[in-house]
Amino acid sequence: MLHRWGLPWRILLLLLPLSAQSSDVIYYISPGIRINFNFQHGIQSIGGKVSFGFYADQSFVNLTVAAQEPFLKKTHSREHRFVFMELQYGNFYAGAPVAFGGGVGLSFFKKINSLKPLPRVSFFAGSLAFFTYDFVMTPSGKVDETMGVELALPIPVRPNQFSWGN
Repeated sequence: MLHRWGLPWRILLLLLPLSAQSSDVIYYISPGIRINFNFQHGIQSIGGKVSFGFYADQSFVNLTVAAQEPFLKKTHSREHRFVFMELQYGNFYAGAPVAFGGGVGLSFFKKINSLKPLPRVSFFAGSLAFFTYDFVMTPSGKVDETMGVELALPIPVRPNQFSWGN
């Protein structure tokens, strides 16, 4: 399964040297929570997320890993329980306090003791609270649309803050 996760990490690693051209690169980890509503099925879902990325020149790139679990409505469908990984890009245009962006990735649905990856696309706008709109391909071949709110807390990480015994 590691090979499925390898491509987004490789893309992020390829983008890191590009960010080194700016002297104001900020690396971060961003835990958060997502609350979504699926219009087709009337299902609300909640889940945690964590993003790893960098911010430079009013833009950010991150890799987000998250999970979604239905609540407030009993459902046994595996199509509404999944984890996902997404490469995201956003920009604070003209110094505005609101970022706009999107992401592409894979959703992994539990299906007969194996994880089945399917494509997903998302769009978002916000700052610490983001409005999100996702298009998720389901195992039945349908595209589910979900709208939601994501609360995120980016925590800066300085790579030189760690001592490796030197």
